[in-house]
Amino acid sequence: MTAGSLPAAFGAFAALAALAALALPGCNRGGESQVSVQEAILQREQLGLRALIAAAHEGPLIPFQQVLVVLDQRLIQDLLEAATPYERMVADRYRVRVTAASVRFEDGFALVRLDGRASFANREESDVAADVEVFGGLDIVDLDRASGVLRGRVRIIGVQAKRITVMGRDTGPVRKLVEDLGRSKVEEFNVLGSTLEIPVQLEQEVVIPEVGPEGDIHIPAATVPLRVAVQDVKAFRGKLWVSIGVAVVVPGQEDAPPPEAAPGAGLVGRPKGAADSAAATEEAEPRAGSEAAAAAGAGRRPRLPPEARASQAGRGAQEAR
Repeated sequence: MTAGSLPAAFGAFAALAALAALALPGCNRGGESQVSVQEAILQREQLGLRALIAAAHEGPLIPFQQVLVVLDQRLIQDLLEAATPYERMVADRYRVRVTAASVRFEDGFALVRLDGRASFANREESDVAADVEVFGGLDIVDLDRASGVLRGRVRIIGVQAKRITVMGRDTGPVRKLVEDLGRSKVEEFNVLGSTLEIPVQLEQEVVIPEVGPEGDIHIPAATVPLRVAVQDVKAFRGKLWVSIGVAVVVPGQEDAPPPEAAPGAGLVGRPKGAADSAAATEEAEPRAGSEAAAAAGAGRRPRLPPEARASQAGRGAQEAR
């Protein structure tokens, strides 16, 4: 996105804001769940668009002077799907079995959707169950300093119960399950997202091969240690664009911190300096609450080995698909 494309971006932002405003008034109980979840998604997309527009005002949208790792959304979806099906306990009261996952990286927001079924922890799923959709965002991308592996964290922003089944009938236990889910806080469902290891590893040293010893010139082999850190993350056009800062470790300063990043640099879809506001945004996002209750009438993550490695000490880019 360049300065010339800013009008289109502002137009998209205005359209999202208008859609969010139209969705709020006049909704009935039957549609409240869907509106609430969509409102949470629109709020995050608005934050993402603001961050993209602010970055375009400051200069190039992507800082190509740094190391750039580009992650296709299909790669992240494959990682999530590789872990399904899996089951988690939520608030020690509910058992949620996730059976499918999908992602969408657009408008500055890395949206993650998990589909599954929820039931009471002390009852069989065949007795009482509700189909649920869980929405979240790939909220943090950082770098494990020990291994150099990129990691992401999925944070849940909304839960919606779509359809409930008890041998084809709507009974008291079904209503109780949906009502109990409705009183749960969204953050209690974060156990469904946890941490995702992205199979891209950044080498933390450059090995210079030996020259010679044949001939008149002999240069011994050397290893140049590097210190790397995530500087910026953006999500758009179906990809996650991760900018990495690289610095050479000065002898005697091995314990020095990594390259300094702006506050909130690893936050996906947030303006730089948004680290302090991230907590406030989390508090403002809706509860699972009325989402599940209003829908009552609506009728082991594996540790995958790195598949791609990138080692760059200057400019560079690698796309992992």
